[in-house]
Amino acid sequence: MSEKLNQLKEKLGEVADIGRAASVLGWDQQVNMPPRGSEARGQQLATLSKIAQEKFISEEVGMLIEDLKQEFDGADTDEAAMVRVAGRNYEKAKRVSPSFIAEQAIVTAKAFGAWREARSKSDFSIFRPHLEKVVELVHQYISFFPAGEHPYDTLLDDYEPGMKTAEVNAIFDKLRPKQVKLIKAIASSKQVKADFLYKKYNEKKLNDFGVDVSATLLCFFVFFEHVDPRAFTQHHARSIAGERARCPRRVLVPFSSQHCEQIEARENAGRERRIDPARNHHLLTSERDMLSGISNRISRTRASG
Repeated sequence: MSEKLNQLKEKLGEVADIGRAASVLGWDQQVNMPPRGSEARGQQLATLSKIAQEKFISEEVGMLIEDLKQEFDGADTDEAAMVRVAGRNYEKAKRVSPSFIAEQAIVTAKAFGAWREARSKSDFSIFRPHLEKVVELVHQYISFFPAGEHPYDTLLDDYEPGMKTAEVNAIFDKLRPKQVKLIKAIASSKQVKADFLYKKYNEKKLNDFGVDVSATLLCFFVFFEHVDPRAFTQHHARSIAGERARCPRRVLVPFSSQHCEQIEARENAGRERRIDPARNHHLLTSERDMLSGISNRISRTRASG
């Protein structure tokens, strides 16, 4: 692998990491953050977005891409594809200033806070001026690029490179009649009972159930790390069912108790297993962390039994 390719990967990795940090802040805003924090969060997102944009559209990145385009010209490899996509994204990003990216982050963060308040009060007037500003910025973004057959072509290209609005319309023009027919058929058919959705339930029992299900899925995750799923037969299913029937909590142990003991031994050993960050950057963890909860629940189950 060439030195320039390594340099480009390092630069793109830094940009991606900043983007992921911004994504965590955005998620926190929508899930945990108090409403009055919208303005401060917008500033934080603006700073990260601006830094990421500045890093990506730097002359150094542009020169690396141009040199690598020549190096991989005509090649049909993953590296060549990466350089080609990076080059395309670079040319588009160069049209958008970091200051605009920062402004957009601030405006959308404030707009989200206003939308949440408007929804709770059922008052669209609270959100309206923020929505108008968001739309204004979207039109400004479109103006940075050559005019297409439809204004949405520019926005669509960010998600489906090369696709045009007319093509999307053609797809949905064919789907719409069938969708309408299906929706009418569903609406006119006998409706299922949904009263269970509105009942009061014991919060502790629901929490315990969720933890047990999560532990079960995690056990399967570890189990299939050592067993080829294609070799998983009905015999295995019957064995699992038998083991679960003998387990005091049943849902807790999805496979043999012997394997659970193996899990405990491995957890105690604390052997770490790193997941490929390129494919699962948000799952970087250790097996010890993953299995400690299962082992604790297994221990409590045995103690209560």
